[in-house]
Amino acid sequence: MNYLFCLFIFSFFSLTNINAQDPLRFKAEIDNIKSLEYNGDSDAIVFTGSSSIRFWTDLSDDCTGGEVINTGFGGSQMSDLMYYLDEAVLKFQPKKVYIYEGDNDINAEKEPADILTTAKQVVDKILAADKKIQIVFISAKPSPSRWNYRDQYVAFN
Repeated sequence: MNYLFCLFIFSFFSLTNINAQDPLRFKAEIDNIKSLEYNGDSDAIVFTGSSSIRFWTDLSDDCTGGEVINTGFGGSQMSDLMYYLDEAVLKFQPKKVYIYEGDNDINAEKEPADILTTAKQVVDKILAADKKIQIVFISAKPSPSRWNYRDQYVAFN
């Protein structure tokens, strides 16, 4: 009897946390971000978010107007960005932040409203650090393999 009860409890908590992921899975990538050199330029522009940013290797060539810093960490969700906001964004004291998140959240079947709630928390924390920081969200786009989620992308964007 105790065995069945324990199995039930384990199954219940496993299923209720199916969309929750451990942000520590990004520790190695965040350690790399922490070691990024930057000159402390007051015109720093941070691009952050998931692999669409991380793999944008010529970002500095494509964007001008300040020191461009790429802090993307692949596979991340909005909640991961919130968790690592100090290391991935605020430490650079940027004048502008570009954020690409939501794609992996949608694929994890999070509701667009829930993703937006976390996005608001991200914005609030950035603006609490400096109300002059400009924040730009890059719209999430469905890849061909995620086309079945297109309605959620539309709702999120």
